[in-house]
Amino acid sequence: MTDEATGAQPQEKRRTPWWFWPISALTGLFLLINCAGLLLTYVMNGEYLAGLSEAQIAYMNATPLWDTIIWAAAHILAPLGSLLLLLRRKGAFPVFLGAALLFAISTIYTIGFTPMIEVFGPTSAVYHVVSLVVLAILVRLSSWGRKVGILH
Repeated sequence: MTDEATGAQPQEKRRTPWWFWPISALTGLFLLINCAGLLLTYVMNGEYLAGLSEAQIAYMNATPLWDTIIWAAAHILAPLGSLLLLLRRKGAFPVFLGAALLFAISTIYTIGFTPMIEVFGPTSAVYHVVSLVVLAILVRLSSWGRKVGILH
């Protein structure tokens, strides 16, 4: 049966697969931990900063404002996307897409044009790559969820 006004086929309501919930929750937790790191960094928590070297603090203080804004926006959007995903909202897709694009811009700048790896070590690059992979998976998952009717 088609919708007479649009000629479109009605979208069948699909049951949410069992694996959707643990993937959404675990990736959301990962992204929330990243967001906590952002807060600790920019609130300049003394205990958190005490664990950093002078070179690391100097690096963070020398980061351009535009990169800080992009990095912060990505880290705030990502857990918001996870919340929308857990609530099964279509808005998760554009939020994850925005977070992924912003994080990719910041990562390209940080890894390609700054001494981040020398200052923080190679694990910092691994963190960036893993975060990008997680965001890419969530962009794909939320896009798929919209198409099959899991996200409303």
